[in-house]
Amino acid sequence: MALLAVVAAAPIACASAGNSPLLPAAPAPATSVQLDAHIQELEAAVAIEQEALRVLISAGPTEGDDPLLTSDAIREIAARLPALQDELRGLARERAIAALREQRARELLNNPRVP
Repeated sequence: MALLAVVAAAPIACASAGNSPLLPAAPAPATSVQLDAHIQELEAAVAIEQEALRVLISAGPTEGDDPLLTSDAIREIAARLPALQDELRGLARERAIAALREQRARELLNNPRVP
């Protein structure tokens, strides 16, 4: 019976806090500036990984190098790089959405509708 009282009171508590009684508060969407900063960090990480991969592949094994060590390094980079690129593509989509939201907000502020 106590559980029913808690469940019954939950919508009232949420509503009194200014939130929807059915949904928890969503985190605020990231701003364009925040997304741009994260995109720049990821682009730098991708560039570093790509350069390391290019150096390893173009240098090839030198005398005295263990080919297995070079091969492991290439595999490790090759395993990390697609995940970084996927995250970068996702952030680019989020950035486009954030830019549209910000543009729409500016339009609404500059052209308020008169009822």
